[in-house]
Amino acid sequence: MDRKISPSSIDIDTLASHLYTTHTPPLDMLVRSSGVNRISDYLLWQLIINSTRYVKNNEEETTDDWGNHTPIKLDRNIVEGAAYHIVPTHWPNFGMDDMVPIILKWQLGEFRKYLGLTTETQVGNLLK
Repeated sequence: MDRKISPSSIDIDTLASHLYTTHTPPLDMLVRSSGVNRISDYLLWQLIINSTRYVKNNEEETTDDWGNHTPIKLDRNIVEGAAYHIVPTHWPNFGMDDMVPIILKWQLGEFRKYLGLTTETQVGNLLK
């Protein structure tokens, strides 16, 4: 059996299907502790490619991994990468004080994408 792949048939999905992480959910965020400003090839492909965007789907309900029904369908958006945060705290001392601001900022970004808003000012005006 010849298992060669022609170069013209290789695309983003072909590459993604051959990674060890092919059966894991898309990466939403990666936090690097220690303050070092590099990612060291750790989940490099997932940081750039596997992000999510919200697409409204009013015709049918979808079920997420936890069994929740929702009229919102998640699609992969190749334009935007996952959130990447560098914190100066080293791992043994990394805790809730470091993580909560990161999660809140990420939630605001997801909320903004869901509403189709492009700036934080638009979100602030909506919440008034």
